[in-house]
Amino acid sequence: ARDGSRRMEAFQADAVVMSLCGNRMNFLGDEAHLEWDYFKNANPELVYCHGYCEIAYQAGKGGVLNSAFVAVGMRECEGHLNTAVENAESEPVKFEGQIPLSYRVSRFFSVMTDELLHLQNHLEEEVEKKSRENEMLSLHVVQTLAQAIDAKDTYTNGHSRRVAEYSQEIARRSGFSKDMCRRIYMTGLLHDVGKIGVPDSVINKPGKLDDEEFAIIKTHPEKGGRILDNIEELPALAIGARWHHERYDGRGYPDGLQGTEIPVAARIIAVADAYDAMTSKRSYRDVMPQEKVREQIEGGLGAQFDEKYGRIMLQMIDEDTE
Repeated sequence: ARDGSRRMEAFQADAVVMSLCGNRMNFLGDEAHLEWDYFKNANPELVYCHGYCEIAYQAGKGGVLNSAFVAVGMRECEGHLNTAVENAESEPVKFEGQIPLSYRVSRFFSVMTDELLHLQNHLEEEVEKKSRENEMLSLHVVQTLAQAIDAKDTYTNGHSRRVAEYSQEIARRSGFSKDMCRRIYMTGLLHDVGKIGVPDSVINKPGKLDDEEFAIIKTHPEKGGRILDNIEELPALAIGARWHHERYDGRGYPDGLQGTEIPVAARIIAVADAYDAMTSKRSYRDVMPQEKVREQIEGGLGAQFDEKYGRIMLQMIDEDTE
């Protein structure tokens, strides 16, 4: 780990994503953090993720490599004229100059997803238990990516998980199937993935953002949509990332969608995201009182929020007397 952190420092990465296998966490206990501490010390501004998950490993047959530690560094750099990567239409994408960090990150997510789905197909041939284990594997990877996003924000750590949980509960109360509820949960976990491309100085600014900084923040839905669009096997993931800041009255961003033009998952996540934003401590304000939060959501019915899902959120607030 010490040698690896030195190599990462020399590589001058723009982003570092780290993952520690759950078995390794169990084996090392309280000392598990020592490995990634080397990377945090060498790259203090770049550690987006210090979570853990089961790490898929394939060598022709598939399987799970236990007790592994992985650190992946990515950076923008000059591409070669003959650089070509196949896209969804199998047409070569060539870069002459900088290969954007957002493209590198999206390809990383796509490759991880491909490997997990290949492993899933292999395990489905075995007993039902293996299939359930593999589903948890996919979920752990998405949860780890969500931790990577939340690690950028000093004040709202855990935001993605809470939004996913609120969204899943709204979907359940709306009568959606268990499978749909699970997909909305996964979509909610990655709704803020575009913040990977927003500078920490903007996200963690101690005070309200000026117009220029707010304009930068407003780019994160489009960036998130582009990143997740590259995961062809799970197209629904991009819905929450791109459209969770659309408004029911059409005054949202980035596309100004209105009413039912906004996908259902994004309409649900919009309510859950707003609730958690108001009930989380921010650099420029403390947690809002619950009655004030309720007033804001009720006032936004039919304008900012789909009335159906907004009223379910109000019901959840009223039931949560604690």
